Amino acid sequence: MQLHAGPVDRRRFPRCDLRSPRSQQGKPVWRLVVDMTPEERLRLIDFKYIEDAITPEEALEIFRRAEVGKAERIKEMEETGYLAYITSTGWIAYTAEQVRDLTAEALKTGLKYIKIKVGSDIDSDIARLRAVREVLGPDRFLMVDANQKWGVKQAIEWMERLAPFKPLWIEEPTSPDDILGHKAVRDALYPKYGIGVATGEVRTVGCRSGRATRPQVFVGIRPQASRASGRQM
Repeated sequence: MQLHAGPVDRRRFPRCDLRSPRSQQGKPVWRLVVDMTPEERLRLIDFKYIEDAITPEEALEIFRRAEVGKAERIKEMEETGYLAYITSTGWIAYTAEQVRDLTAEALKTGLKYIKIKVGSDIDSDIARLRAVREVLGPDRFLMVDANQKWGVKQAIEWMERLAPFKPLWIEEPTSPDDILGHKAVRDALYPKYGIGVATGEVRTVGCRSGRATRPQVFVGIRPQASRASGRQM
């Protein structure tokens, strides 16, 4: 239901009104959220399915602690923008030569984070990641995304083959509904290789994201707001 209602919300509220009259002021979404008080921000969250993972009182305390240093962070955002990565350099059908050239072009724009699609052919993945890492050098960040291609055992074995290229995380190595499976992948990879697990792109129901935010499950939660209607996310 949330997945299908998301486009309706985007059509009705193309500027993402966040249930706030301040949306009429032409602010970007990040500034709308930043300018809210902790209490206003709290009211946007539906805790029905996530209260066993985090309570409203705990969330409010987090928001209040984040007020410290907010002016400095706003200044940094206005001056340098927020961190972003690019995926279009590494679609699954691209050859090693293509991803090498596209990564080099992306770095010229100032990007430092590159994500590569993986999971169809291990030899191709190794060649493509080697090419990207050669361009990136040791200090820039490389992430990989399997788009739910593997089972848990296969995900672990595949990523062990890619570990020499130092990926920051593997995104959606298995079914997005299998939180325990993601945890098993994380437990196998992170302590030994420092490879985290990210998910959230297809999570349209709050209870799934609530379970995923618990400690020691994921390194990165990536909600796709455009796929969630109302306050589910």
